[in-house]
Amino acid sequence: GGVWERGVAVAVRTGMGVIAMKVVGADQLPGGAPIGKMLAYALSLPVRLASLGMPKAEFIERNVELARDFRPMSEAERKRLTDSIAAGRKVSMAGFLRDHADA
Repeated sequence: GGVWERGVAVAVRTGMGVIAMKVVGADQLPGGAPIGKMLAYALSLPVRLASLGMPKAEFIERNVELARDFRPMSEAERKRLTDSIAAGRKVSMAGFLRDHADA
C-alpha cells in the first residue's frame, strides 16, 4: 500500500489515534462529491476523529445531522466515490494541500 495505508496500519496496530483532516476538501472540490458522502468516506476509515471546517454557524447543525445518520461505506463504495471525482479536481486539491498552512 501507499504511505497512507502503511501509516494508518502502524497507528492502528500501536493504538495511536488517526485524525482525518480536510474531510470536505477545504472547499477545493466544489461539485466533487456531496459533503455527506465525503464525511461518510472519512468515517468509514480507521480514524478516531474527522475534522470538518465550519466557517458558518449553520454548518454545525448540518454536520451533526450527517454524523448522526452515518452509515459505514464499503471499500467498493469508497472506490466509486473516489473514481467519481474528476482528475482535475484531485490535482487541484493536491496542489492546495501541498502549499496550505492552517492559520
